[in-house]
Amino acid sequence: MPTRKPWRKGDPVEITYEGHLSRGVVLMASENGRSLALAFEGVLGGYVGNMPVLREEGSGAYYDLITGCRVWLRRLHSGGAAGEVEP
Repeated sequence: MPTRKPWRKGDPVEITYEGHLSRGVVLMASENGRSLALAFEGVLGGYVGNMPVLREEGSGAYYDLITGCRVWLRRLHSGGAAGEVEP
């Protein structure tokens, strides 16, 4: 698996969770980017405005910290352009 740049506080992100999409920002990030708190407007799943996620070591996939459901993250670049989907 290629090495990816760790997420940092303030990084813009596109979040897909349970088939719903929202744009948001990384509110908090661990030093290695493995655990994140995401902030967004509206509701995703049962989350209102924020969601904790954790990256699985082997696959690099992110999961909802409470329910264990898969969360897809896409980096957004300046101007809102989408980058690669994280695994």
